[in-house]
Amino acid sequence: MTIHKDSGHLLVFIYGEYLKDANFLGVVNDISKKLKWDLNKTLRASNYLSDSKMVETDDSGYIILRILPAGIDIVEDNNKFKVAFGVNL
Repeated sequence: MTIHKDSGHLLVFIYGEYLKDANFLGVVNDISKKLKWDLNKTLRASNYLSDSKMVETDDSGYIILRILPAGIDIVEDNNKFKVAFGVNL
């Protein structure tokens, strides 16, 4: 997969966790284990989402603090998601 597509999958994962717990903090190491991804793959996807203003991370980039409104909007609109990430939900 590409960073672009990986980022879409990561965003959906974060959204799902946020729905379960509004106080969700995503530790990249833990997310990597849950998704069965290499840590670097998860970091690249997380950095892409942070740079795209879809999630907020701490300064180290190893903790996802929250999903931002732009990230929620894209996950909740199948057409926007397809355009943004090139994959269907």
